[in-house]
Amino acid sequence: MSRATKITTALAAASIIGLTLAGCSGSPATGTSGEAAPNMTEVAAAAGNTAPATEAAKTTFTFGETATFDGLTLGISAPEAFTPSQYAYTGSQPSNVKFTITITNTATEGYDPSLTFISASSGSQEAEQIFDTEGGLTLAPSTTILPGASVSYPVGFNVADPAQIVMDVTGGFDYEKTTWTN
Repeated sequence: MSRATKITTALAAASIIGLTLAGCSGSPATGTSGEAAPNMTEVAAAAGNTAPATEAAKTTFTFGETATFDGLTLGISAPEAFTPSQYAYTGSQPSNVKFTITITNTATEGYDPSLTFISASSGSQEAEQIFDTEGGLTLAPSTTILPGASVSYPVGFNVADPAQIVMDVTGGFDYEKTTWTN
C-alpha cells in the first residue's frame, strides 16, 4: 500500500469516527440526553399562552387590523402620506408613507421588540425603509416590553404605489410571518 493510500484511508476512517461521535451528541430536535425536545406549543399551552383558534390560521391582515399571536398582539395602522426631512434616508420611488406599529405583550415574560422584522413592497417593487431622525423614523425600540405593556412606534417606507402595499412582519424567531395589505 502506498503512502498516499495509507493517508487517504486514515483520513476517511477519522472522518467516519468523527461523524459517528457527532451523531451521539444529540441534536436540537432531541437534546443532548437523546430525549425528545418539548413541543413548544404544549409548553405555551401549559403556561396559559395559547393563541385563539380563530387567529391561529390567519396570516394575512388589512392595515388597521390587529393580529393575535402566542404572547403578542400586533397592530399596524393604515398608511399615511409622509414628507421626509432633507437628511432622511429614502429610496427612489415616487411616494413616502408611514405606519404606526403597536406591539402588546400578552405573555408572562418580557418581549424584545428589536426582534420585529418588517419589509414591504409596492407596485411589484421592493419598498425602501425610510430612516429619518428628524421625522421620528428610526429603528424599532429596543427596550423590553413587560407583560401587559405596549409600545407604539412609526415606520416609514418609500413606495411605488401607496394604494398597493404589501408588508411582511415577523415578531422574531418564534413567530410566524404575517402579511398586511391595503
